[in-house]
Amino acid sequence: MRVSWRKYLITCGVIAAVLIFVTFFFVASIDRHSGSVHPAVRVSAKTVLRSCFWGKFAGGYWEDELLRQGELVAKHPLQARLDFYRVTLQYCDLANYRALLFIQVVGDDAEPLYQELLNFKRSQRFQGMAVDLRKNIEDWIDELLVVMQQKKAEQLNKILRGEDIDVDSGQQNAMRHTLLAAFTTNAAGNSFSRNALAARENNVPVDSDLTATIFQRWNSGIMAAGYRNKEIGYKIAAANPGSSRVDIVRAAIKEFRDNGLWVLKKTPQGFVVSREKISQKQHDDYVRALQNINWNK
Repeated sequence: MRVSWRKYLITCGVIAAVLIFVTFFFVASIDRHSGSVHPAVRVSAKTVLRSCFWGKFAGGYWEDELLRQGELVAKHPLQARLDFYRVTLQYCDLANYRALLFIQVVGDDAEPLYQELLNFKRSQRFQGMAVDLRKNIEDWIDELLVVMQQKKAEQLNKILRGEDIDVDSGQQNAMRHTLLAAFTTNAAGNSFSRNALAARENNVPVDSDLTATIFQRWNSGIMAAGYRNKEIGYKIAAANPGSSRVDIVRAAIKEFRDNGLWVLKKTPQGFVVSREKISQKQHDDYVRALQNINWNK
């Protein structure tokens, strides 16, 4: 019995020592990682890092803390917000759905964060980081480029017919996908654009006849339409290399008027994808709307 108690006490002592070490390590890591963060958001950065570190160690759910602190950080100056975003994406696991939550927190700061990460990539601090951390930063630079181009595209779509879920995917959705592919290809090249966007849609073979396909599920049909509209966007970018965003948009809206983009609609048999053209008036209104977009923001 005495031996059993001794083993029990030794085991408890080892566990306590491990917990103390882990706690010390986490605290030291959090202090080190947040040391370069703007003072206005340092507490928020530490809170998120603490939550995500313990979540990774103990398997807890920490994403709510990211959203809470993101709301608090939104009240602070831009540079403070950028520091918070940078340290979060550097040291927290933002895979899968967490990436979408992080993009939600970043919101309209996507383009400033993109520029911040590009500048950070040129710094000595970046060169001194571990390979996996550098790769993570580079992946987020690519992802933010996609987010930026999508936001630019969405500014122009209000004059087109919107989406009616489970009934009509709408003209806005068609133009959004076309411009997303065209903008991203124009900015980063065809190879990157296809790789970055491929996971977002169902890769329907290019030579398949969508007009002969009846989709029984809305999601399958809208992914097929989105994929085909992106193919149009890739071709527009290829035909207009080095063009300005305005010229890319003009080419896309002309394509919409002359040949149509792919739209999904509900029929008694199921969901059908077909090419739909916009009117001359819609085309002209869209071109005029270009004058109200500040492409330098």
